[in-house]
Amino acid sequence: MLKEFLTLEELKKLNPEKIEALQNKRLQATLRHMLPHVAFYREFFKKHKVDPAKIKTVEDWKKQGLPLFKKKLYLQGIKDFVVDPHGSRKDIFKAYLHYVSSLSKIQGLRLLYTALLTAKLSRKKKEALAKEIKSFFSPKMPAFAGGTESGRPSPVLLTAKQKLELMKNNADISAYLIMTRHFDEDETITGMNLFPYAPHIAWQVINMAAELRADLNLCTAAGGFLNEEKLINIARTAKPNVFSGMIDYLINVFLHKAQEEKLRLGKKIVFLNGATKMLELQRRQIKAMFKKLGAKTVIALDGYGASELKEATMAECEENSGLHHVSPLSCIIRTVKVGKTDPKSGYVYDWEFTDDQEGGYAVIWNIDGAGTLLEGFLLGDHYDRIAGGRCPRCGLNVKRIFNVNRVTDLMTEMKIMGVDEEKIDGAMVNLVALREKIMSLRPIKEAQLVIERGNPHDKLTVNYVACNGHKNGIKPLIKNMFKKYSDIKPAALKQVKMSDLYSEHNLKYC
Repeated sequence: MLKEFLTLEELKKLNPEKIEALQNKRLQATLRHMLPHVAFYREFFKKHKVDPAKIKTVEDWKKQGLPLFKKKLYLQGIKDFVVDPHGSRKDIFKAYLHYVSSLSKIQGLRLLYTALLTAKLSRKKKEALAKEIKSFFSPKMPAFAGGTESGRPSPVLLTAKQKLELMKNNADISAYLIMTRHFDEDETITGMNLFPYAPHIAWQVINMAAELRADLNLCTAAGGFLNEEKLINIARTAKPNVFSGMIDYLINVFLHKAQEEKLRLGKKIVFLNGATKMLELQRRQIKAMFKKLGAKTVIALDGYGASELKEATMAECEENSGLHHVSPLSCIIRTVKVGKTDPKSGYVYDWEFTDDQEGGYAVIWNIDGAGTLLEGFLLGDHYDRIAGGRCPRCGLNVKRIFNVNRVTDLMTEMKIMGVDEEKIDGAMVNLVALREKIMSLRPIKEAQLVIERGNPHDKLTVNYVACNGHKNGIKPLIKNMFKKYSDIKPAALKQVKMSDLYSEHNLKYC
């Protein structure tokens, strides 16, 4: 049977070994039958003198001596990573037939039988076959996610099949985790999406999730599509109890305005964060802010997505339960450690897999069909650890990722994306940890860490927003914090207005 994705019930029943076997089968089909139609990989395997048909698992990628590749290589030729079969209709059909047959002999025979009877088929059946092939190969939607810290979002192309089937399944399971599990059957679920409206993967998935499992989907969006006053008026009328968006925007813009406007909400609220990691300090803040609006119970869940992961977005089922990889047949995710790298090269040859519990830098292999395909791609995010087996809270047999360091996209670039390791005053920096320390200082309401690239060293600038009544004496506090927790000295400390951080030029949630 051809398995394109695993349903909620299948993720409850199948064991990790069976899921891994299905992943390997899809990996083999992708490498053997899709990558010959991808310009980058035709040259990649030729250059490294490796037959992709020999690769049965991601471990074989390492055994064959293949490198990982960096984001900058992808950004130099985005179109070269899209499946683009050439030739006649017959040639395109053969490419599809070979791929399907490698995953399911029965489905392959059905497809072949249908094609052999083409001359006798009705017009309706001919059109259905053509639509099936077009849906598989033709890009349907560009998607963006991430890049909010580095300013380097990586666009990918999703096919109609990936958007309308795979993304839909992912959204349904995600909606179960963040909505259905937290409300009784007699409670009405109303979703309010505060991600920016765009080809932004977070908005698309959350909107689809609300369509599938919420009783009412308000179909809203932030980031300029609707201003805060209009959004609050909608919330006042509809009383949403499931909110989603970037936590920085919720805390500093939407909920701040909601308190000014004396908005009142229901007793139970679920919030799903995305795009940037939610600090524990922020989790406490947003809970307190929702409670000021009338909530008694607030559940603040973290979410995660990257455009390179395509439809495989993730969410926690409960607070600190780990980000659930509910689309294992869309993408294989592993962690690695990296040795010496050539800053001028787009490849990383000195690398090793790490154990899930050890964590490391994320590497991905897309196995979801056509569209953009990234195999052996160094994502750039760092995971503290990955837990396997059945989740003790929701019961799903999925991998759970803990502590995704999204802001270290910049730090990762310095180490493995082609820039010297000693860049900020000769020291590596954990930007997430530093930002959390800065924001824990009593006079500071918000902080933003910015790396300005330059020679011979990159420079770190701290932009901060002071709480009301705390305009003076903040810089010495920040300097002392850096002395205590870091070996670096920021190039500049700049007090700014909240509106400066959320201006059109510097909008962190777009």
